[in-house]
Amino acid sequence: MNNLKIVLIDDEQAIRTVCKFYLQDVEGVNVVGEAENIKQAKKIIETTEPNLVLLDIQMGKETGFDLLAMFPNPNFQIIFITAFEQYALNAIKAGALDYLLKPIAETDFINAINKARQKTEIDKGQLQIAQDTYTKKTVERITLSANDGYHLIWVKDIMYCSSSGNYTTFHLFSGKNIMVSKILKDFEALLPSVNFLRVHQSYLVNMNYVAQLTKEQSLILTNNAEIIVATRKKEEVMQWLKRLG
Repeated sequence: MNNLKIVLIDDEQAIRTVCKFYLQDVEGVNVVGEAENIKQAKKIIETTEPNLVLLDIQMGKETGFDLLAMFPNPNFQIIFITAFEQYALNAIKAGALDYLLKPIAETDFINAINKARQKTEIDKGQLQIAQDTYTKKTVERITLSANDGYHLIWVKDIMYCSSSGNYTTFHLFSGKNIMVSKILKDFEALLPSVNFLRVHQSYLVNMNYVAQLTKEQSLILTNNAEIIVATRKKEEVMQWLKRLG
């Protein structure tokens, strides 16, 4: 997508101004409209037919997801704009969607715009996961971006995650493994701590699948996978298992 028709939606005039300032030196972009609320935004999108929308998540009592609910099959890309608000970030990350944090850094902004050029439209499944997560305030499904495309999976089906350098592999109940190019720490922050425990530098375990703690202080999962428990994590693992009992 060489040329971008962009709509800016944010209830802060200053944010819209910064975005337009950053776009001045970017070739092949055209800001076709801006809005500060959902009512304005809906009309502008329908009128201008943009292929990229920069969308604030929280606008007073309204949210960007309220707007997107009016477009069940969006034919435009979305870059979310948000302050550091955990529920919003979890929702965006669960859907593996693009976002910018306020205050917006110019380098991050330009990178996000260039990335949007490589796509044509947003994946409806990813958007639904983000919306569900934001509404329910809990992560039930996540999107994994792998070499072979996007995988939409249920959190309850994740048995454990293992890391190798900058890569994380998801080991699922079905026996399927999915490798993504993100570090384990990113998913430790996203997956619900009520079920998932970082037992080792290289392992994040869904404790619901633990079948045994061996004398050697390793975890045996229900699929017979053996997970090493770091010495500093042994007490935390023991406390977790006692709560199960």
